[in-house]
Amino acid sequence: MFTEFKEKYINKGLFSVCYGDDFIKNPAPDSVERRERKDRISYEKSFLLGNKLQIAETTDVLKDFPVIETRLKIKNLSGENTAKIKDLKTLDIVLETEKDVPSGFPCDNDYAKVIRYRGYAREEEECCPHNDYLNDGKIHSYAPIQARSCDGVMAYFDVVRKDAGAVLSVGWTGQWQADFLRTSAGVSVRVGMQTCDFYLKSGEEYEYVSASLLFYENGYLNGHNVFRKYMKSVSPAGKNKRIEQLPVFTGTWGGLSEDKHLRLIDIFRQAGSECYWMDSGWFGHLTKEQAEKSVAWYEHVGNWNVNKTVHPSEFATIQKKCKEQGMGLLLWFEFERAMKNSDEYKKHPDWFIDKKGEDNGQVLLNMGVKEARDYFFALLADLIEKTGINWYRQDFNVDALPYMRNDETGRDGITELAYINGLYEFLDKILTVYPYMMIDNCAGGGNRMDIEMQRRAVTLWRSDYNCYTDYVKEGIQAASMGSALLFPYHGTGVRVSSRDLYDIRAGYAAAADINTTDEDFVKAWEKYGDYSADDAAVEFARSLTPLLKKVIEEYKTVRHLYSENFAPHSAFNADSFSWCCYEFYNDGKTESVIHVFRRSDNEQSSADYVVCGVNENCDYIVRDMDGETVIIGGKSLRTKGLRVEINNKSESKLFYIVKK
Repeated sequence: MFTEFKEKYINKGLFSVCYGDDFIKNPAPDSVERRERKDRISYEKSFLLGNKLQIAETTDVLKDFPVIETRLKIKNLSGENTAKIKDLKTLDIVLETEKDVPSGFPCDNDYAKVIRYRGYAREEEECCPHNDYLNDGKIHSYAPIQARSCDGVMAYFDVVRKDAGAVLSVGWTGQWQADFLRTSAGVSVRVGMQTCDFYLKSGEEYEYVSASLLFYENGYLNGHNVFRKYMKSVSPAGKNKRIEQLPVFTGTWGGLSEDKHLRLIDIFRQAGSECYWMDSGWFGHLTKEQAEKSVAWYEHVGNWNVNKTVHPSEFATIQKKCKEQGMGLLLWFEFERAMKNSDEYKKHPDWFIDKKGEDNGQVLLNMGVKEARDYFFALLADLIEKTGINWYRQDFNVDALPYMRNDETGRDGITELAYINGLYEFLDKILTVYPYMMIDNCAGGGNRMDIEMQRRAVTLWRSDYNCYTDYVKEGIQAASMGSALLFPYHGTGVRVSSRDLYDIRAGYAAAADINTTDEDFVKAWEKYGDYSADDAAVEFARSLTPLLKKVIEEYKTVRHLYSENFAPHSAFNADSFSWCCYEFYNDGKTESVIHVFRRSDNEQSSADYVVCGVNENCDYIVRDMDGETVIIGGKSLRTKGLRVEINNKSESKLFYIVKK
């Protein structure tokens, strides 16, 4: 499939567009330059439409992966407006597949299918794969919710027939759309902005939606382990002066008073933490009581002053304490959103976008305005100087589509186009000016984890699902499995406050975000007195110290494996009746870690799992992190499997396996 695709498309455009009255698809370029680079061969193609609109398409064939990346830049070269640009698709191609062989009912070997991945929507089975068969003759269309690229559905798809397929990654942090249709030649794939019906003014130029295709021939899971390696290669982790091994994070509400933060840093460092996480609530004009109780913090975005009622030194003592303890520091921001009663909106109301058709008191910073971007970058630079942070956390708690649709008449989609271009420029500037800085990409969880954001950031908090007391623990297990298909670098909340290893171990990933002041803390407040008891947060964390040490030590033993190969040993679901098992292992098959969970309604006390990360001619030291260590031959682990016994429901096992 990879070779055929290159031969068919590499010397022509992969895009289509309605320009004025003309529909143009896969045109021959006016010029093409082939450039040999270190890790890729680039084909830079130029197309001039109507003597005004230039479309520059760069198609890269990667050397280390069976991957083709493509991106567009559109520019008005004339002194007048262009004609209307409608329905521009970065990809409008056909992936050739074997013909379908109907057998009367859908099955994997009969029909081509699209595999989609559920978005992070605060529900069970987030990011888990789902099959949509293409034998119905209909166009299968997918788009995110509310202009957050992975809200509702992830910006990643597989097009598969038997063991051959391609992983499509949509690179757009707004409202994209992907369409799939089974044809006699294969599967038609079209990707672009969902709303594109605008003209460009003189001199305007923008980057457009990007896309990448990773091809595989030897099965879905093998393909996705190659994809994980590819995603590691695009990540900023390990590049320039940035760390590759993500740290152990512990932290709490940013609105707690400075003295509490200082004591918590000591507690967490003694337990083995490596980076202190200060979440929202540190800013604005709240009273001390309001800030500590997280009252109305949501309504204070746009006030980016350090709240001196809880942080009188403006982070100077916290910065000093972290440095003394050898810990990094992460700080939460949400520059893209503001309230109309906020300081920044009052200063510059023209920099913000209103919600179309409604005034709810909340506005969106127009990232398409360069003056606004420069102002907020300077504000951030000042806070970086004050705080000494090495992790910048950018959140985005807003349904953005009604704001993005507030366009000029006759230019539907132009606001979103300018906004996303400005967002990328803002993040790129952070990475350039601060070569050590890591960006944590949050959007109420992992709702903006498309590949363009993965090139600039990692997501340390993939979901808000377990922020609430009614979450299903099996849902975290399922989400960890689904997320592992796509993301080698990510993290989620590790709820040590639950005191339950069945819950805690489900959250282990390449990053560990260990919380002690979540909803379980709310339930435990009464143990330490009144809600407003001054030392409640500190003393609750201190009470967890023995468990914190155990969990962090256990996690550090195996954490290097969570960005390696992935092998699921059970279904991608959150049912309560089965066992759940999955594995991570290195390329040399010298180390692996295996997670096993006996779920809440399962009646079985034992199960056997064939281990992927071993060689048959070697012996392995198998360490039960709760019990004994034994030596087992690789052949036995590959054929008979690892026997796991769990006597009680809703309990877990973690095994660390090392070649002897």
